[in-house]
Amino acid sequence: MGGSGKSYFCEQRQAAGAVVFSDFTNIDMESHSQRAGHKKLPELVATLMNGRDVVADEAHLTDPDFRREFERFVSNNLEQSVEIEWVYFEKDVQSCAANVVKAWRQGTRRDPARVKSLLDQIGSYTPPQGFPLQRCFRPGEPTFTSDPEAVAALRELLR
Repeated sequence: MGGSGKSYFCEQRQAAGAVVFSDFTNIDMESHSQRAGHKKLPELVATLMNGRDVVADEAHLTDPDFRREFERFVSNNLEQSVEIEWVYFEKDVQSCAANVVKAWRQGTRRDPARVKSLLDQIGSYTPPQGFPLQRCFRPGEPTFTSDPEAVAALRELLR
């Protein structure tokens, strides 16, 4: 979900030497197969084949159909020696909302589309089964004691 700490996770990995591809398919496409073969993927593959670690920050990978298309693309374009680690974040509405509200209040990321997207994801995001889940990044303040309180704070940002 938005605000879960994906960007924070990528910053940590980038500091350790990985090349980060953020939201590389976050464009309008008619089908998952178009998205899975997007032009950034060959660059990602080339980076891996050159021996570099890569982090693909892509929220669309939570969609099972897209993930299958992406896995097909990867298996057709990568050597077997490339190791893939899937990282998914838990559904922690309070932490995600706190991250988004904090960034908004600090003026570092005042993005209504991000708030709307998180509100949509709260009702629909289901972490994939069978994968270990990463804890969401938790900021200092604000904190929320319930999901409805977190949702109300997000809605307040849009007023």
